Amino acid sequence: MVPASVSYGSVVYGNTLAILSSVVIQFNGAAPPSALSAVSVDFGLRGLATSALSLTNGHGITISDAANWTFSMTPFLVALDPGTYEVSITTTAADGTVYTFVKGDLKVVKV
Repeated sequence: MVPASVSYGSVVYGNTLAILSSVVIQFNGAAPPSALSAVSVDFGLRGLATSALSLTNGHGITISDAANWTFSMTPFLVALDPGTYEVSITTTAADGTVYTFVKGDLKVVKV
């Protein structure tokens, strides 16, 4: 499966980033057969191999309905250095299957 590509636009350093307020993942109209067990949202500065910020279950990510693959990201104040970040959303099912559903860009600017 090829991840969807999206642009999250831009956010000003020090402002609140409020994306992914409610995400429901489905395949052909239904949740995957194995419950959602983990979600990771990683922000990596373009061109670097390491993640500048990683949000996970209980640390910025809330799984509200594991059986129906529903989760959200808590809004947070952006303290990332200015630049363009690659955002990757990776999930893990209870059976161990890992999916990367979305890869996108977020630009952090300082005014």
